[in-house]
Amino acid sequence: MRVRLNPPADTLSRDGEAILLYPGEAVRLAGISAEIVRLAVEPVTMEHLAHCLEARFGAPEHTSLIEALTAVIDALVSRRVLTLDPETT
Repeated sequence: MRVRLNPPADTLSRDGEAILLYPGEAVRLAGISAEIVRLAVEPVTMEHLAHCLEARFGAPEHTSLIEALTAVIDALVSRRVLTLDPETT
């Protein structure tokens, strides 16, 4: 599965935060969410995201990295910030 950003009409990124403008909505992201969006401008695998996020933020203390990442990605998908695409070979 690959994750990709649904392109916003405009983006403002500064100091580890991002504001994405979509029709009728502005989405403010910080920390891990903002980094996921930055990495998902081009389609990216969950494994690559996990590797990059662990290198930058470290591993979560009370859950697995994939479980934590999946929860954040699911939230961003529900807000239509990200889309999940099947991997193609």
